[in-house]
Amino acid sequence: MGRPTPELPLLALLLLLPQALRGAPCPEPCRCPPDGALSCPGPRRNLSRLSLTYLPIKVIPSQAFRGLDEVVKIEISQSDSLEKIEANAFDNLLNLSEILIQNTKNLVYIEPGAFTNLPRLKYLSICNTGIRKLPDVTKIFSSEINFILEICDNLHITTIPGNAFQGMNNESITLSQALSRCGGFCKEQNNLKFLLS
Repeated sequence: MGRPTPELPLLALLLLLPQALRGAPCPEPCRCPPDGALSCPGPRRNLSRLSLTYLPIKVIPSQAFRGLDEVVKIEISQSDSLEKIEANAFDNLLNLSEILIQNTKNLVYIEPGAFTNLPRLKYLSICNTGIRKLPDVTKIFSSEINFILEICDNLHITTIPGNAFQGMNNESITLSQALSRCGGFCKEQNNLKFLLS
């Protein structure tokens, strides 16, 4: 019997590397085609949580989660390829209570109306992304009393639209690092006066 050669572990690592670079497998019932547009058609019974991590998707299109009526939590994280979330991507998911969009540094645009008609939404977290404009959250229409909006570590935000927080009180909003670098710009925004006073 001979000694194992040091090249064998290196060879095994090189053989596994392409699979690791492709990202995680697409979870059921979703499809992650090569064009990068996510699709998670429903209905799907007994699916309450959907975790989309390390996926090679570029776009979350309109109606991407249509029919997933039992889902209560969607997590989108650790994606280096996600660039855009389209309008109505999270539309009419009547039982959805949590959306987490985190560590997606190439996500630069969330279209207005991406979050619509979500009556049970309790928590929306958009953290550590590349967005430049605060996303529109005025059409969520959550009936939850203690709705929490967390916007943090989005260091590229330069635009905060008028009435961005319409219908929310200051106990339900957490903005950290998103405002720390914008100095006088944020203080001039009429829609932020109640948050910064």
